[in-house]
Parts: sequence; structure tokens; C-alpha cells
Amino acid sequence: MLDIESAVRTQLWGATPKRHHGLHLLGGWFLTDEPIGTRGVFAHDRTTQGSYTPIRHEGRDGYEWWAGETHTHRRSPRPSKDSKTRSRHA
Repeated sequence: MLDIESAVRTQLWGATPKRHHGLHLLGGWFLTDEPIGTRGVFAHDRTTQGSYTPIRHEGRDGYEWWAGETHTHRRSPRPSKDSKTRSRHA
């Protein structure tokens, strides 16, 4: 999980150590030759936010989008070398 590095945070509160924020973000974009709208959408509830907005790139229209949600990282214990060997030969 990457920590957020924010120029705004640095300007407001000075240099502070990075910390885990508990966010999971996913985003992307696509271009199309089809007509698109001119309005973006932003939606949220207590744990999830998302948005899509129209963009233009090199004369083509498209949308950029992102979704973010709260995330608690839980690591599963790794199986020991012996347990992998036993299950493979069982």
C-alpha cells in the first residue's frame, strides 16, 4: 500500500512523515470517436467515492474516471515451506 505524498499537505503543515491513509484508489481513461456529454459526475457515500469527467486528448473525446474506497490491509500468514511441500505431495 502506497502512502500519499501531497504538496498541499507539505505547504499547509510542513514536511511530515508519510503514513498509511487506508485508501484504495483505481482510475483510468478511455477515448472514443462517439459523441460524449460535457458534464462530469461525482458520487459518494460514507466509504466510497467515484467520478467520471469528459476529457479531450489530441483532438479525441473520452472520459477519465476514478473510484476510491476505504481499505484495511490484512496480510494472510504465509504457509511454511513444509506445508507447501506436504500439500503438493498429498
